[in-house]
Amino acid sequence: MNTVLILLVLAETFNGITSWVLETDPESDYSNVKNFQWTTDSSALQKFSHLEQLHFINATIDTVTQNFKNQLKNCVWLKFTGGKVKTVYMNSKLSMLNLQDTSTEKVIIEPGQEYILGTLVISRSRLTRIPHNINQLKQMNRLDIMDSWIETVLLNDLDGLDNLYEINLSGNRIRRIDSNGLISFPKLFRLKLQNNQLQQLDTCRWSMPELFEFLLNNNRLTHFAIGHFSSLNHLTLASNPLNCAWLKSLVSYRSFFYHDIYTCDESSQGDFGLHCPSNLGESNDKNANRDADLTGRFQKIDTALQKLEAKLSEQRNMVNDIIESIYRTDVERAFESRRIIFPS
Repeated sequence: MNTVLILLVLAETFNGITSWVLETDPESDYSNVKNFQWTTDSSALQKFSHLEQLHFINATIDTVTQNFKNQLKNCVWLKFTGGKVKTVYMNSKLSMLNLQDTSTEKVIIEPGQEYILGTLVISRSRLTRIPHNINQLKQMNRLDIMDSWIETVLLNDLDGLDNLYEINLSGNRIRRIDSNGLISFPKLFRLKLQNNQLQQLDTCRWSMPELFEFLLNNNRLTHFAIGHFSSLNHLTLASNPLNCAWLKSLVSYRSFFYHDIYTCDESSQGDFGLHCPSNLGESNDKNANRDADLTGRFQKIDTALQKLEAKLSEQRNMVNDIIESIYRTDVERAFESRRIIFPS
């Protein structure tokens, strides 16, 4: 008898009872999809294909594949909040992607596509680095990866993103920000690095002529070169063990708009300048060549691993589709058996 009841429940699920809910968000242009589960609710994607802005709340999706997005034909703004979205493949038709509290581990950006993405926001994720091939997103003007697990940043990963207006990497675990040679962000207006674990910044390789707002509070910085940021106006440095002599020079050098009252560490020794040294040339060239060689090797390894992950993900999706097909067939058979045993 218990077996019959279970089969009845399963049969009813496939005859109209679903776990997901579609609602219109009264405070935005989004349509909210709650409690969506892939692959159980895969057939429901067709019901959303006409919508341009979708917000999945508490969704359970192991991998957001290209096929997933392709079924959402008109969607250009895609947002996930809560639930679990482990891996996301970037789609060339998206102009905005937002992932919040989704336990995301990977964002895969395949090279060779013409992406139109302008905004990428990821917060409270499990990302340990900036996604590979992110410099393929040539139209991107806003990059936010906040409150995640990133420990090191190589700015060369962002090389060529000349439209970036804001970079927000706050609330991570960043200890180092490296660059191989000169890195240019001609339109960057706002750079947020607060609430990390930065101990030093080699900013002398950074060209940011439009940088206006630079947030660095709650780190472990004692000093860094800042005189070459000619447009800088807003600066936050609170809760850093700043060198007293350096801080005094900074305050007397330029009238920044300070958000906080700064204190300095009396035990910090040394006389550090605000400007980059003039003899960087030859030393920087040697270091850049060495770093570029190492970076090239690591990129080849990363590319090979990424291709392997893509193949494994494709195989997992095929297995899920097969399991779902078998599952549906068994339930339909059980339902037909019930109709024979208990005719209406």
